[in-house]
Amino acid sequence: MRIALMLVLLMMMAGPGAASSINEKLGPYNVSFDLNTSEKYSIIREEPTEGITNSGAKFTNYNLSIDGGNSLLYLVLRSYNINNTTDIDSNKTNVNLVTGFLKTAQCTNTKLYQLPIDGQTGILGGCSFPSNEVFACASYFIENQSSPIKKTNCRVFSTYPWEVTKEMLYSLRVEGPG
Repeated sequence: MRIALMLVLLMMMAGPGAASSINEKLGPYNVSFDLNTSEKYSIIREEPTEGITNSGAKFTNYNLSIDGGNSLLYLVLRSYNINNTTDIDSNKTNVNLVTGFLKTAQCTNTKLYQLPIDGQTGILGGCSFPSNEVFACASYFIENQSSPIKKTNCRVFSTYPWEVTKEMLYSLRVEGPG
C-alpha cells in the first residue's frame, strides 16, 4: 500500500506543469531546452535557408518551431559565413534585432533586458500586442571555441506564457561550430 501511494504521488508531481525536454539537431547544431508546459505541441524543423545581409555577409538559417496551437515558439540559428578578421558587434546586433522586431510587430509596453542565455550575454525584449497577448523576443551570439569571432546568432520568438518562455531561455543550450 505504501509503495502504491508513493507511485501515485510521483505521477502527480510529474504531471501537469512538468518540463519536457526538447533535443533537436538543426544542421550542424545540437539544440536542447526545457518547455515547461503540459499542453500538447508539435515540433517543426525547417530546411536550412541561405541569404545575404544588407552589408553583404552570407548566412544560413536553421529554424525550429514549437506549435502549441494557441502559442508559438520560434528558434532561429543564423550562421554567418564571415572570415576570422571580420567581427560582428554582437551586443549592438542583439539590441538592433530585438528592438527592430518588436517595432515591426507593433508591440506596446516594450521593455528590454540584458540576461545570460546559454552562458552568453543576451538581450530579451518583452511586450504586449493590442490584444494583450504577451510576446517575447531574445537574441544572443554563440561562443566559438576555435576563434574569438562569434559567427552564429540564436534568436527566439515566443507567444507562450512568460513562465514557459523563461524556462526555455534559462535552459537553452546550443552546441556546434559556433
